[in-house]
Amino acid sequence: MRAMKGVLKEWNRDSFGNVGSNYRELVEEIEQLDARLNGGRFGWLRRDKNTKFFHRQARIRMVRNGIMGIQYNGR
Repeated sequence: MRAMKGVLKEWNRDSFGNVGSNYRELVEEIEQLDARLNGGRFGWLRRDKNTKFFHRQARIRMVRNGIMGIQYNGR
């Protein structure tokens, strides 16, 4: 049993490497890519400065395009 444990540990290390270290490296790489693409964790905050304006315009358009009623034979 002990011999099998050693063989499995060696196989695991050879096959997958140091999983904890690999995980940390991948997380760092993802954070760097996120920073480049989105301006960091709060990049959306810089891009959405006009949200209030756009929502107001959408409400105005919805009211203007809304159907107030339907007439049938002029009534």
